[in-house]
Amino acid sequence: MDVTLLCDVVDNYGDIGVVYRLSRALSSLSTDINLTLVVSNLTSFSQMAPNIKPTESIQEYNGWTILDWNNAAACTDFFTEHHPRIILQCFQCIRPDWLESILFNPERNNTKEIIHIINVEYLTAEEWADGFHLLKSATRSSFVKKRNFMPGFTCKTGGLILDPPFMENLHNKDIAIQKTAPYLTKHALSILTNKNIFKLIVFTYEQDFAAIVESLVQLQKTTHRDVCVFVAPGLSEQPFMSAIKTADAPVQTVILPYMQQTAWDALLCCMDFAMIRGEDSFARVCLCGIPFLWHAYQQDEEFQIVKVAALLHRMKPFFPAREFALLQTCMILFNRRPSATPGKEAKAELQVVMNAFNAKTNVAGVSPETIPYTEYFCMAETLRKGFSAFAEMLVHNGNMAENLLDYMKQLQF
Repeated sequence: MDVTLLCDVVDNYGDIGVVYRLSRALSSLSTDINLTLVVSNLTSFSQMAPNIKPTESIQEYNGWTILDWNNAAACTDFFTEHHPRIILQCFQCIRPDWLESILFNPERNNTKEIIHIINVEYLTAEEWADGFHLLKSATRSSFVKKRNFMPGFTCKTGGLILDPPFMENLHNKDIAIQKTAPYLTKHALSILTNKNIFKLIVFTYEQDFAAIVESLVQLQKTTHRDVCVFVAPGLSEQPFMSAIKTADAPVQTVILPYMQQTAWDALLCCMDFAMIRGEDSFARVCLCGIPFLWHAYQQDEEFQIVKVAALLHRMKPFFPAREFALLQTCMILFNRRPSATPGKEAKAELQVVMNAFNAKTNVAGVSPETIPYTEYFCMAETLRKGFSAFAEMLVHNGNMAENLLDYMKQLQF
C-alpha cells in the first residue's frame, strides 16, 4: 500500500506533530505500507524528529521517503515515476500546483487509474464531526475520489491516535521518566521523580499569566506542597516567566529545551497538571487523564469559546455537577480575551458560565480575578478521577491510525 501524506506546516509544530505521529502509528501497524511525507517546513520537522535534514529535497527517514513540498521539480519527478495511489491531505491543506498538475492531467483519464484523497481533518469536539466523518467531497475528475476522515472524541469519528510509544508512557511512568532524562538536568529530573511536588507544564499561546501565577502561590500556601512549573519553549514562555518575575513568586520553574516528540510525550505523562495548546499536545493530554486547561487557537468573535464548550460537553458526563462547574468556568474563561468582542455563539457560552456561578460581572468585561484558578488547582487530585474516566473512554473509542488503515484497505482502485 503506497500512501502519501501532505503536510503544509501552518503552526510550527502542531501540524507536523500530528503527521509525524500518524506516520509512526501507521508504520507500527503494517509492514506492507510505504509512506511518502511531503512537508512544507522541514526545519520544524527536524526539531521533533532526529536526523531529518532540512536542506535535502528528498531523503529517506525511518523507512519513509521525505520530500520538500517547496521543490516542485523534485516532487514532480518523484511522483511521475511513483504514481500516487492514496493521498492523505492533512488538515484540508491546499494542494501544491505541481500535485494538481499530476492529479488532473487529462492523459491520466486514459489509464482509468483511480487516486483516492482522504482529507484528515483537524481535531474538534463539535457535533458536526460525527456526520462529516467519511463524507464524500467532489473533485474535478471522476478518477480522483475524495472523502473526509475526522479524528474525534466519539465512536462515530475516527478517534485519537494511540501510538505504542505513547501508550507505553501511560502504563509505565518509569519508562516515561527514562525517555525524558537526556533533556533534563539532574535537578529537574529529581523534581520529576518527586511525588511530593506538584508538577505543572505550560505550553500555550500568549496569555496574561498574572492570575495563574498568583493561584499557584496560593496553592503552595493552602496545600503546603511545593509547586514546580515546567515551561516549554514557544509563545507562552516569555509571558509566563515575566509574570513570575513581576509577582516575585516563590514558585520553582524549569525552562525546557526543544524535545523530540517521543520525549515530549513522556514528559506530559509525568505531569500532575497541564496548560496546553494546539492539537497534537492537546490530544495527548486528554489521553493522559490529568487535569488540564486547554488554550484553543484564538479566532474572530471569540469562536474558540464555542470549540472549548464543545469539548466540555463531551467531558461533562464524567464529573459531578460542582466539579464540572468549576472546570467549565476555568476552561472557558481561560480562553477569553477581555479586549475582544464575542459573537452571538461565544457570548451565549460565556453567559452560561456566568449564570452558573451567579457572577455579577458583565460578560463582555470578564476579568482574570473572577476565575477561580486557585480552587481548580487545589482540587486537581479530586478532579483527576473525572479526567481519567474521560481518557479511558477515548481509548475505548479505538485507535485512529488503525481505523484509518482499515478504511484504506477497503478502497477500490
